[in-house]
Amino acid sequence: MNRAGTLAGSIGKGLVAGVAGTAAMTVSSTVEARLRHRAASSAPARATAKVLGISRRCLYDKLALYEGGARAVPVDCEKTA
Repeated sequence: MNRAGTLAGSIGKGLVAGVAGTAAMTVSSTVEARLRHRAASSAPARATAKVLGISRRCLYDKLALYEGGARAVPVDCEKTA
């Protein structure tokens, strides 16, 4: 196998391992939260909103737009300071 093929194979293995690890962590944290009757964390939403420079409310509106399809009124958020 040539060098490009080896590199592509290694990248592919890394991507598969990353997806498998993410799935395992998601399943384990979801099971743990349900067993302990713990609510979902808002930390990921806070961090995402901070990085994007928008309010959490705007972030939630945008996520609802993507999950629910098109809305009659587009979501237009202003950047936060």
